[in-house]
Amino acid sequence: QQSRYVTGSLDGTIKLWDTQTFQIKKTILNSPTKSWVMDLAYLPLSKQVAAVCMDGIVNMYNASSWKLNSQIMNKAYVLGDQSNGGDASAKKFSKEEQRWLIASTPVCAHGSILNETHELLSVGTECGKAYLYMLETAQPN
Repeated sequence: QQSRYVTGSLDGTIKLWDTQTFQIKKTILNSPTKSWVMDLAYLPLSKQVAAVCMDGIVNMYNASSWKLNSQIMNKAYVLGDQSNGGDASAKKFSKEEQRWLIASTPVCAHGSILNETHELLSVGTECGKAYLYMLETAQPN
């Protein structure tokens, strides 16, 4: 098994390091926002890394390919896709959807296993609130 660790920084990058050589193996620009990376949390069942960002977004990356899988946002609306002449109108989240939005800047995160099919991602914010997300993973073999 390969030994490695991951760091995030104020320049908006995530770096994957080799623990044997202390060399950077890969640098990921924290997309799409390039925001400061405040903390990182590993989710072992789904093999994802959560990057907690200064702009209030938690980016979820595949730990093998480092592709952005999903995001948790702190805004009550998002702008529509403006590329290729798309609709630039804002999408408002329903009251039910807004329950899951992070209300202030996230500053720390922790991933843990709940059971063989569920993980927990906890996110702490600058105002002292904590958000807990239960993530369902694939069924065990």
